[in-house]
Amino acid sequence: MPGIVSYTSIDYISPHLVPVIASFDTAGEIRPLYVRIDNKSRKIHSYRIKNKFRNSIDFECQVEYEDRIVRVIVSYYKSEDVWGIPSE
Repeated sequence: MPGIVSYTSIDYISPHLVPVIASFDTAGEIRPLYVRIDNKSRKIHSYRIKNKFRNSIDFECQVEYEDRIVRVIVSYYKSEDVWGIPSE
C-alpha cells in the first residue's frame, strides 16, 4: 500500500476485540472457556497454544459455531489485558 511504511518484517492487522471468559490459575496459566462471536457466546471445546510471545498468547481453539465445530484463533494481549480474533 502506498504511504504505509512497515518497520518490521511482519504485517500487522489490528485484531477484532472480543469478550472471552477464561480461567486463570495461580501458576499464571490461562484457559479460554467461551468467546463471544456474532453477538453470541460460543463454547471453546478444546485449544492448544499456537504461539506464545512476551506480551501475547495465541490460542488455536475448536469452537462450537452453528451446530458444528470450527477452528478460531483467539489471542490474549497481556499488556492491554484484552482478547481478539483476526480481523477479516
